[in-house]
Amino acid sequence: MGGVTYTGEVKVGGPAQQRELPKLNISKIAVGPMDNNAYLLRCESTGEGVLIDAANEPDRLLELIGDDLPLTRVITTHQHPDHWQGLAAVVGGVLVLTDQFYSGWRATLDGQPADLYRADTVFRAVCVPAGDHVVRFEYRPLSLYIGMIVSAISWLAIMFLAINELWKMRQAANG
Repeated sequence: MGGVTYTGEVKVGGPAQQRELPKLNISKIAVGPMDNNAYLLRCESTGEGVLIDAANEPDRLLELIGDDLPLTRVITTHQHPDHWQGLAAVVGGVLVLTDQFYSGWRATLDGQPADLYRADTVFRAVCVPAGDHVVRFEYRPLSLYIGMIVSAISWLAIMFLAINELWKMRQAANG
């Protein structure tokens, strides 16, 4: 890297350290309040990458990965949360809600309609790409709207019958 000596020392918020080997480029960055190291390994011949420990600060990790690097694997070295807090935002995945899937459910992803899938036959799921997103679910079954229409018509009929009966009583009283 043009005169820059690789020391491997990184600080949270600081730049990544790069180490270039004949067939492998290694980037090391420190992220999060626990000062975790994340590593990006890039194969020079295939251009593919492996991310080790998407620990935190997914925006910085995504910047390190870049738009043109296909991640073939993400490896998590520990099970504690400080080693995977940025994982979902970096790789995306499927959001599964473990309540019943009914045809009246609608989903949006960042305000745009999203396809809703069945997960394990009875649950609902939405595919979410890498990055921070907002997924909203709304329950709007057709039966609700039919029920509202039937109720409104029923109330109008009752009101009509009640007004008609009052009008008849008034007519009878006035003779």
